[in-house]
Amino acid sequence: MLLREKMETGHFSSSEKAIVDYILKEGTNIQNMTVKEIAKATYTVPSTLIRVSKKLNYNGWNDLKEDFIRECEYLESHFLNIDANLPFKNNDTIMSIAGKIATLKKESIEDTLSLISHDDLQKAIQIIKKASCIHLFCSKQ
Repeated sequence: MLLREKMETGHFSSSEKAIVDYILKEGTNIQNMTVKEIAKATYTVPSTLIRVSKKLNYNGWNDLKEDFIRECEYLESHFLNIDANLPFKNNDTIMSIAGKIATLKKESIEDTLSLISHDDLQKAIQIIKKASCIHLFCSKQ
């Protein structure tokens, strides 16, 4: 689950929700902001940002902010044309839906390829070679 989705669906107090809403609205603009600046902008106190971080399973604000910025940058550079969570609209034609599915598949493949490194593939190959038994599963729908 994306950090953004966790923030949108999490259970927060009203002051924590003000911070979450601000962060989601500002996106990467928070990159150079301090805890005090965000607290001031949201009419909260700095410790509330720490509580939000803890509720989202982070050690502290800097870890949360770093992951949030990284996720924003990732989402901005991938899936540019189609929202992968809600790719279709009520008025889409059959051909439009088919085109969006094709685009999502292509972008997913390109995205996966960009995340793979040579060393990781070599490590996977070595694990498979050392395995005494390999099980393959599939599902036909």
